[in-house]
Amino acid sequence: MKKISRLTESELNNLVKKIISESEVEEGIFDDIKDKYRGLKGIKRGYGMDYFENMSKLQRLVSKLHKLDEPNRQVIKELSTLQSKVQALNMPQQRKDALLTLIDRSIKYFNYYDSINSQIIQNIGNLKIDDWS
Repeated sequence: MKKISRLTESELNNLVKKIISESEVEEGIFDDIKDKYRGLKGIKRGYGMDYFENMSKLQRLVSKLHKLDEPNRQVIKELSTLQSKVQALNMPQQRKDALLTLIDRSIKYFNYYDSINSQIIQNIGNLKIDDWS
């Protein structure tokens, strides 16, 4: 017969936090080894170890940023919806323009930042740092 254990809410929260923190530690355990391995490929290809090793780190970090920005992309979509709604509002033009300018800047600069990160990932992908030749 199985034993039934009862947990309080705080014990359950502590257990979940512990599991999350352990998974975060294990997630990046082999990153440095992979970067060194890619650095060795760089030596073989004549670029030097540091170049490929640091390109590998850059790719990993920017990819992590790209994944972390997914909720921000949802916010930008909501801002675009808000922008459309504000344009249709009947309010003084000066206030409407001020509000639209602020929304526009948020959308513009986030999209710029996001496109730069995408370009970095694409450019590093074009280097084919996982190939030996």
